[in-house]
Amino acid sequence: MRTKSIVFAALAGPLMIASGANAAFEDASVVLIDTADGLDTWHVIANFSAPTDELLGVGGVPGVGVLSFSSSAPIVNDGGPFDGLKTEDFPAMGFSGARDTWVSIGDNLTFPNHTDYSPGFAGSDGVNRIIEGSSFGELNGGWFNSNPGNPVTGSQILMMQLTVPSGTTWSLDGVASWTFEGQPPGEFNSDAFSIVVPTPGVLALLGLAGIAGTRRRRA
Repeated sequence: MRTKSIVFAALAGPLMIASGANAAFEDASVVLIDTADGLDTWHVIANFSAPTDELLGVGGVPGVGVLSFSSSAPIVNDGGPFDGLKTEDFPAMGFSGARDTWVSIGDNLTFPNHTDYSPGFAGSDGVNRIIEGSSFGELNGGWFNSNPGNPVTGSQILMMQLTVPSGTTWSLDGVASWTFEGQPPGEFNSDAFSIVVPTPGVLALLGLAGIAGTRRRRA
């Protein structure tokens, strides 16, 4: 069975089913990058089959999937001078700590960051922090690369850094929107993914440093 992605035409055009011959969103995965000070810091990665695939955004897309995050303990935020503000929801190298929680399109962590939210994302007022507590979600919207003139491409693209108390279980469902090299202008692909991070005891049994999520595929 050939893997296919939902492809949307711009300006609410017709919905089509298509597949790039040498390009695909494969899945989402997580890597535990730090376990110091009673905290676990994770990176959430979008995995593609081609280094020229471009990640546009992450969120909820009607007809494809919702964005939903939940955890058994509150997220850890270390926003420094941006504490409580929307700016803290994105990387801010030099202003926030290495254990902060944020969302991103790619690993360019400079400030000001190129990542932004769609209007009203998860109830955002455009001023205050949204990525906090133990849950957030969105049916139609998400975070995206606000500088399309500087596309974010690669086989592995960073989507989120998450810091939680050690042993916290958490899950993330979402939709990755992306394009492949040579795809007609105005079209993009949307693939749903799901990640569940279990308890430390289960991780020990699995013997994994990273966890691969699932991808809901349409044929």
